This record gives sequence, structure tokens and C-alpha cells, in this order.
Amino acid sequence: MNKKILILLLIVVSVFMVMPAAFAEGRWMQATNYKDGSLLVWNPSPSEGETVVWEGEKISAYELTGKESGFPVYYVHGYGVATWYINGEFEQSDEGPHYGGKRDGKIVQRFADGRVITTIWKHGIRQ
Repeated sequence: MNKKILILLLIVVSVFMVMPAAFAEGRWMQATNYKDGSLLVWNPSPSEGETVVWEGEKISAYELTGKESGFPVYYVHGYGVATWYINGEFEQSDEGPHYGGKRDGKIVQRFADGRVITTIWKHGIRQ
């Protein structure tokens, strides 16, 4: 077997072994301010009593995947702000680009304690 192909195969296998651990704790959440179906946001580390509000663009599941869902399902998509609450109290906001429901790009995060940080995300995973 060609050495380059073997190395590529090992990399691909390694990525698939690590990926489930990276997604194990995350889950899809429905934005509470959207009432015309489901507007989904990926939460990489959900907490008990956590809710999210989305202000920004969205894309339908059909536009994103080409598959009909039978129920209006959308994903946050494009530029916007996801504001996260725990038991009704402000936790943090994430402002920036999202793709298919997940943070994707340069995100400005503002926290309840006043901290503001800029993070980089790719397909919902902090880089």
C-alpha cells in the first residue's frame, strides 16, 4: 500500500475515533423565541435549565440537507446572536457566524460576569 494512502487512512481513522468524544455531551436545543416550527441551535455543553434565544438568520432543514422533515425545522444560519440563559438568568451571548445550527467562525462571547472573549469555532467545535 502506498505510504501516503496509509498515512491518510490512519488520520481518517483517528479523527473518527476522537469525534464521538467531542460530541458526546452536546445536544440540539430549540430557540425559545421561535414559534413557527423548530429553530435548532447546537449546544456543545448543555446545563440543566438552559435555554437559548436566537436573533439572526436561519436556514430550513430542506435547504441545508435536501431532505423533507414533514414539520418546519430550521437551523440558525448566518450572522446572529445566540443568548443563553440558565433558569431565566443571563449566562452568555455568542455573536458571530453560524452554519447549520453551529458556531462557525469568529465568535464574540459575552458572559454574565462581564468577561468578553473572542473565540474561533469550526462546525461547532472550539479551535
